[in-house]
Amino acid sequence: MRFLVQRLPSSKPMPELTRRQTATARRLATSPTANTSSVHWTSPAPNTHRWSRGRGRDNARRTTDVLILGGVHGNESLGVRVVERLIDLCSNAEWEDNSAQPSLLGDSGTLTLGLGNLEAIELGVRGTDDDLNRCFRPSLVDGDEEAVSGEERRALELAPLIRDCSVLIDLHATNKPSEPFIRVAGEFTKRHLELCSMLPCDTLVLDPYLTISGGISTTDEYCGHHGGIGLCYESGQAKDMESTDKVLASVLGLLRSQIGLELRAAGAFERTLRENRRDGHHAVYEMFEAVYLTEAGFTFANGMGTHNFQRVPAGAPIGWHIDDSRSRGSDSPSPPRALSHQQHQEAIVHHANEDCYLLFPKVAELWRLGKPIVWLCRKRGLQDVVLL
Repeated sequence: MRFLVQRLPSSKPMPELTRRQTATARRLATSPTANTSSVHWTSPAPNTHRWSRGRGRDNARRTTDVLILGGVHGNESLGVRVVERLIDLCSNAEWEDNSAQPSLLGDSGTLTLGLGNLEAIELGVRGTDDDLNRCFRPSLVDGDEEAVSGEERRALELAPLIRDCSVLIDLHATNKPSEPFIRVAGEFTKRHLELCSMLPCDTLVLDPYLTISGGISTTDEYCGHHGGIGLCYESGQAKDMESTDKVLASVLGLLRSQIGLELRAAGAFERTLRENRRDGHHAVYEMFEAVYLTEAGFTFANGMGTHNFQRVPAGAPIGWHIDDSRSRGSDSPSPPRALSHQQHQEAIVHHANEDCYLLFPKVAELWRLGKPIVWLCRKRGLQDVVLL
């Protein structure tokens, strides 16, 4: 059976289904064959696609439900591209049962693919009214808080998918130069390490204290809050698209391992997948502090804030909280000699109390009063942080 379902609705990068294609999808999804052994397709939320065998999550044998998100920040194009290519591969796959071949989609799970901030993706910006990856607050998505912004309304659409999945891979990129890394919020277990080892990076960033916003607010944090495993994969700087095939191949390998997904078209990525395999040896960092923008403004110390994992020796200044019209809202390095003697006397110096590393230094246009502009992390040993 050839199951032709193309991308759904509502933004320009995602053309609408024709009536004929929609009718075909519904016919295949509701036919007796599709309900028992073939692949069942649904769209559980706008611009999301779910493939499973049987009638979705009712199948008693199903144990793993994987959700892949891209474009939660609209200017991070690699994640959008990977999700779109996965949708193409699955939409044009030949879903069939053949005892002589491995199942093309195992009966042990479901695959859900989705794009995050649709309007921001179309505009090529991080967000429009808000940061979607700070909108998954339980008070909003599980409670009575009213959704005001477009991002908050989108969070309400995506939250049930995240709440119900057992594994979330949220594809992101950084605003400043960075090596690829995976951020894990909350506890870190051997199961987390197993999944991290399937993605193309050698660096783990653990956030046991939820320092990103001081509480549950991101997709991965919300997934963990409801008992799933959420991984935020940062592929490198947002403008770098060179690792698209590498990330796609690794995600395909993870899907094969976790839900038995076999796509014939994925054979072209086998070599890349073999090259991406990790041996479980990772550099591990632990986030422990955020530096906030105050009304006094902020100026990075000379040479600081230029890239991720930039080392700051113990006792060295990270920057100055100072009311300086040139430095306020600017992320460009400002040497101490650029400040007057009076400014030196009035400035509040933010020192590193221990050897640490800068993470997620924000570009100037993303600085907001009362919000973090950079985070600090320390190096840890993997043996010290993995839980049973």
